[in-house]
Amino acid sequence: MGHIRVGVLPKYPRWKELMGYLGDPDISSWEIASKVIDNSKEMLDSDAVQSALGYCVWFLAQLVLAARTEAFEIKLAQLGIRVSQRTSASEFLAKVSHVTSRCISDLVPYSALNTIAGLSLREALTRTVGVQATTLFGAGLVDVQLALKKYSTQQRFSSLLHVFFTAFLCRTLRFIIEKEIANHLGPGKRFGSVQAITDFEGALEAFASQTSRIVDEFSGGWYSKRIWQQGDISESDAIRFVHVALEKLRADLDLNEVCDA
Repeated sequence: MGHIRVGVLPKYPRWKELMGYLGDPDISSWEIASKVIDNSKEMLDSDAVQSALGYCVWFLAQLVLAARTEAFEIKLAQLGIRVSQRTSASEFLAKVSHVTSRCISDLVPYSALNTIAGLSLREALTRTVGVQATTLFGAGLVDVQLALKKYSTQQRFSSLLHVFFTAFLCRTLRFIIEKEIANHLGPGKRFGSVQAITDFEGALEAFASQTSRIVDEFSGGWYSKRIWQQGDISESDAIRFVHVALEKLRADLDLNEVCDA
């Protein structure tokens, strides 16, 4: 699994019980992921984490809205991203990563999940805008703008947020669980081979993608309404959106758990 050195997770109830599920072959990967997220409420509800996620949602909205204008470079400069027509797509993504990482690191109190949020923003842009912009090592700023503009519609912005939340959930699950993987690796254990770990990682990503779909319709409607009413999205708007989105996500997990009982 990928190693992310982003600090120490805060303690929360039932930690030992949750990690003990890794040793029970009768408990599926999806059940483990669901229980971990469901019991991470204290972490996800923290002001620092919700501010970091809200900042990322706001930043993504500012990027796609900037791409609609003729003053694209000026709008980017206002976000702290200095570019020129010669800036490549890969350079653009690097600049975005630098700016967002710096802003997120300034949030107080610091949380390990803050950094994960920033990494997830970079991943979301790479997997969407980066792919749209022809090639990360050949596309110029014009291609970046065109790619971002495509994600400024209600449906496409919703899909962008889906990739972002999927990346965030998956990275969070990996960060929490990977610390215990070594204790369950070997003959006769849950992970009898490296392939078993790879399969488990795939299951975590599938779970994260499926779970984050609960906010897809909500995110598109929220984005469209704010643009229609205000013409823009504020950072406080985005933080409130994140709070509601996480509530919907947890409610869906609770419902599924009841249905499975």
